[in-house]
Amino acid sequence: MIDCLIFTKDRACQLELLLRSINDNMPEIKEITIIAKASNSEFLRGYELVANKYNQYRWIREQNLVTDIKRTVAGFKNPYCVTFVDDEVVVNNNPIRPACMLLNLHKEIHAVSLRMHTSIDYTYTSNTQSPTPIFNRYDGHGEPPATLFEWEWSKHPNATDWGYPSCINSHIYRTEQFKQLVIPPNYRNVNEMEGVINNQRNTFAPNMVCFENPSTINIANNLVQDGMNRHGHNPEADIKTLNARLMSGKIISSKELYGYKTNTATFEMDYNFEDIK
Repeated sequence: MIDCLIFTKDRACQLELLLRSINDNMPEIKEITIIAKASNSEFLRGYELVANKYNQYRWIREQNLVTDIKRTVAGFKNPYCVTFVDDEVVVNNNPIRPACMLLNLHKEIHAVSLRMHTSIDYTYTSNTQSPTPIFNRYDGHGEPPATLFEWEWSKHPNATDWGYPSCINSHIYRTEQFKQLVIPPNYRNVNEMEGVINNQRNTFAPNMVCFENPSTINIANNLVQDGMNRHGHNPEADIKTLNARLMSGKIISSKELYGYKTNTATFEMDYNFEDIK
């Protein structure tokens, strides 16, 4: 029903948490491809450790991002696809199938957001207040039944998460649509790819849907891509420190994260750790 593509760079420790949380909280997603980039041999060793643990998934070592993405997406066989980035965590088991059914039935819906939820009123990335939209509610939709909330993204400011329809993380797209969105060749990293997609927003359907509670959260504790994205600066969450913890047998604890809900889709948060089992 759905293909999944994950982008990761120098964050094997955070990726391990994402993959673990998908297994725990989003069992409908089984067909996963990971495009991984390691800047040095230590980060590569981290990825090798995680790839051995999650060897049921397809792993691609990034060579040329545009080519790797296009080949991967061209191979998608399911009618819907979702993308994640490595500093996300799946925190609630919201059913995917009803959301995909809604996409199939309502062409005015552009995409399903797994990161947005009805309590969001702040956008971390732009440090902007983001008033909650007026929702059209779909009760008991699909099987298993789920309640989904539709809003008009096109009526909200671009600087807010409610008015930003082109995320490359935690959005479910129709696969044929996503294949077209990634055709332009002029991007070097995933942030630039998101910009390329955002430049096509005038072609998007005007509405989106989300759940009452978040499926995913985005913990912005560090930065790996070029750019000025807002992020945390705690040295305990530095990518080298996290990779060293992973190589010493530690993983990020999920106990404090599952079920977590706040008023923003992205935020900073201290990690706790536990032994690899």
